[in-house]
Amino acid sequence: MGLPTHVGVMPPIAGSELVYGLTTQIARDVFGGYFIFETDWAKAAQKILERIEKRAWKLRVHRMTADKYASSVPVVYEG
Repeated sequence: MGLPTHVGVMPPIAGSELVYGLTTQIARDVFGGYFIFETDWAKAAQKILERIEKRAWKLRVHRMTADKYASSVPVVYEG
């Protein structure tokens, strides 16, 4: 589905370059989804919110909502 997936523990995959590369980069390139390995819940939540915000900007959700309700679009994401 192309969704980022948070994993709250670091599984024992860092020892294998192939498996680590598959879960962190190849999965993103092929499927659009990937794993976020983060043990700190606050950092993980921030990373997930950043990805959601980026995708919302790519889909122009903010622009369409602003147009619908005749308001301005806040500048939050510029990347």
